[in-house]
Amino acid sequence: MPRLGLGLAAIVLISGCNAVTTPAPLFPTDRGVLKPGVWRADMQKDCTFDDRAPISQWPSCAAAPVIHANGAGRVSGPDEGAASFDLRVVRGDPLLVQATAIPAKGDESGSQSLTLYLAGRATTLDAKGRATAVELWLVQCGPPGEGAALTQRPLPGLVLDRQAKSCTTDQPEVLRDAGRASEAWTDPDGPLRLRWLRDGGT
Repeated sequence: MPRLGLGLAAIVLISGCNAVTTPAPLFPTDRGVLKPGVWRADMQKDCTFDDRAPISQWPSCAAAPVIHANGAGRVSGPDEGAASFDLRVVRGDPLLVQATAIPAKGDESGSQSLTLYLAGRATTLDAKGRATAVELWLVQCGPPGEGAALTQRPLPGLVLDRQAKSCTTDQPEVLRDAGRASEAWTDPDGPLRLRWLRDGGT
């Protein structure tokens, strides 16, 4: 499975790609898991730019998730027409980020919004115990098939949708267990790494 940047997240929602998805988030949002403010996620290697600039001026090689004090947030594409995602952060082992797709501006396809899941861990904390850096990986249905296709061995409790090339569950603990197991199928380059940059939302 390739590293999960914003563009890949959109592809996962469209194509399935062995991801666990649900019609709506399974967990309530937790506050205090991630430090509120602007975060940086590099979606390509050697993404070099001045991240002190407003996020509207960032290049497409990086995404800027914005986390609010209540634990919710949003990450948007590099332009107005790109897909964006509402985020909900959930504490636990592993921590979870629920990403619900928001249709791109002008999208009249009528496609139903879905939520996909990232699991991960904090790698640094501030004095209040809030994460200031995290590693995240996609929550998958089971060991990926050839070419990152839908697994042939779904994890316990997950129901496959072969047409959508994805799976689902309505059981929060099944999903969290899948998140824990999915670390083994992280991209060879490692998990997606995010770090806190600054207060605010721009």
